Amino acid sequence: MYTPGKGILSAREVAKLLGISVQTLYNWLNVGKIPEPNRHPATQRRQWRPEDVDAIRVLLAEARQ
Repeated sequence: MYTPGKGILSAREVAKLLGISVQTLYNWLNVGKIPEPNRHPATQRRQWRPEDVDAIRVLLAEARQ
């Protein structure tokens, strides 16, 4: 799991938490398998939160059923 209280996560950190490659994470975003996280208003960089990782895990578990 993630470290409680940790703020914004990088794509690399998200991929590591999910046990996938960064490329797979971006592929899933591109095909709509997982929702886009919020983006920083000034830089437009994705702002992954620990809650986003939890939501992705739920989606993946549901897809396996």
